[in-house]
Amino acid sequence: MTGEEFPRWRGDLLVGTLQQQNLYRVRLRGKKVTYVEPIAVGKRIRDLHQTPTGKILLWTDDAAVVVLTRRRGAPTGAAVFTQCRRCHEAGGGGSAMAPNLAGIIGRPVAALPGYEYSAALKAVKGAWTEERLQAFIADPQVFAPGTTMAVAGVAGAADRAALLEYLRTYSP
Repeated sequence: MTGEEFPRWRGDLLVGTLQQQNLYRVRLRGKKVTYVEPIAVGKRIRDLHQTPTGKILLWTDDAAVVVLTRRRGAPTGAAVFTQCRRCHEAGGGGSAMAPNLAGIIGRPVAALPGYEYSAALKAVKGAWTEERLQAFIADPQVFAPGTTMAVAGVAGAADRAALLEYLRTYSP
């Protein structure tokens, strides 16, 4: 992705589907997929094109053209948290793939019972301060090289600030 319409998607790939009727946003780090986000379209996607301004045009099976544009306004923490929710919350009655983030600010790093943390995260001593969370959220691999957190991080400073504000009071 390029252009100004979807700045958080810059560098990501978009994949359209016929059967699922979804668009998938895929983030790579090197040759590894680190994040996949399904975007429900509700139509079979035949082709897609990005305009020079960054808008996404989807050509559907019924010969319609769907134009994706970004929602305007300041990011909300709840909206940013959707990319965290997939791993950090249990879905369908199962257990989450990653530790629960409720009460993370002030909690010791890599200390929530029931999760096997990476050696890289265990080596980080002390508690999760807002500054540490800000650094980790920006780029987990820079904060704790070797961490098993596969997501590349939250790119925008406004998005990170909104996410931290959300985490201050978050409870699943």
